[in-house]
Order: sequence, then structure tokens, then C-alpha cells
Amino acid sequence: MSEVPRLPVGEYYAGVDLGKKHDPSALALVRKEPEALRHVGMKVFPLETEYVAIVGYLRLVQDRIQRVVRFLSTKPESVSLSLKRPS
Repeated sequence: MSEVPRLPVGEYYAGVDLGKKHDPSALALVRKEPEALRHVGMKVFPLETEYVAIVGYLRLVQDRIQRVVRFLSTKPESVSLSLKRPS
């Protein structure tokens, strides 16, 4: 997932682990299928990637896929507030 993937229509969930100096930030993307969740992508960001760049990437994923049901994060307040679109 170095670029935002083109994926089939479906119900997706994204897990985000926000690191910074010691551990890199990472994104895992899964698609809900009738019997299970299927891992469809992974992106590991370089160390010290600014959170604003990561959230920008998450917005691109959200816009491209259009059906990310939920972003789950190790720092949920950072991601959920940043992904909210103005009304």
C-alpha cells in the first residue's frame, strides 16, 4: 500500500498504530467478507513521519475506498478528530 490502493466496493476497517521516534506508524486495512475479515493492505510509515502526513494519507484512503466503516487507533482522539469532515 505504498500508494492508496484501488480496491473493490466493500466494507473496510482500518487499524492505525501511531509511532514517532522509536516505532514507525503503521496502517492495516481489512475488508469484511461473509465469513471473515480479510487483510488487504499494510503501510508502514518511515520513522518520525509527522502525524499530519499520516492523517492526510488516511483521508486519501477514506476518499478512495469510500466505505471505511471505522478507523481504530492507538491514539483514537488524534485520528477521529482529524478525519471528521466539516458539515
